[in-house]
Amino acid sequence: MSSWLTTTGCSARFHVRERCCRQLLRAGDEWVAPYVVHLLGEPVIEIATLIRDGLLEHAEIAEPLSRFARSNARLLAQTQERAVSYWDAYYRERCPRDEYPALVVLQALMAA
Repeated sequence: MSSWLTTTGCSARFHVRERCCRQLLRAGDEWVAPYVVHLLGEPVIEIATLIRDGLLEHAEIAEPLSRFARSNARLLAQTQERAVSYWDAYYRERCPRDEYPALVVLQALMAA
């Protein structure tokens, strides 16, 4: 499933990734945390926005994500480095760094 969520390509694939991401967020189970964190390190701002907004709608996923983040600080730091790199390469002109959805979520997870 992870490859479906991260493969760049046509609009139809985006909608598949979007649908899968929504399902992951609704599941609220422990096993979804690594997939959600992985998606935050991908260059698809729409998916990061979906995750950010999904955390507000599905508060039950926040705790499993926070536990995963605390247990995997190094992975979270690497994911944040990737997100910063993608922000710099693709989104710097249209989105301030402190508003980039992936970095907003990662910062919240690191602070939890």
